[in-house]
Amino acid sequence: LGLGDSERLGAYVLKLDRVGAVQGPNFDAERALVEVSRNGAPVCLAAPERRLYEPGGQTTSDVAICQQGLDDIYVVFGDRRPAADGRPAWVVRAYFNPWARLIFFGPLIMALGGLVSLSDRRLRFAAGRRAVAAAAPALEPAE
Repeated sequence: LGLGDSERLGAYVLKLDRVGAVQGPNFDAERALVEVSRNGAPVCLAAPERRLYEPGGQTTSDVAICQQGLDDIYVVFGDRRPAADGRPAWVVRAYFNPWARLIFFGPLIMALGGLVSLSDRRLRFAAGRRAVAAAAPALEPAE
């Protein structure tokens, strides 16, 4: 995307508003401001970064996440490349992940299942001792 260009992501529209330099404690970065809208109404302003760590020359991407109820929109800012008309443009990747928040309900459901399994009368703490006591006379040798 070039500055001011937009791209569709399902029902959403992403528009690259501006790109600027950011100085971090141990990195240099380019930060993009991407406006995410749906049906013309702004949803969020994502600020993904592309970071360069000088000592090792390593580049990384800092992802911006727009949370919409149970859904997430991930926006990743990439390399600078010239557009077909010669203007500067950047690689912008966006991913729509529906129901991403439901992932966190899995451990809760498992914990609830564990609690329900403890309600079985056979697994109560004293039930094991009573069963051993009841079986003890039957284990003694007959005379």
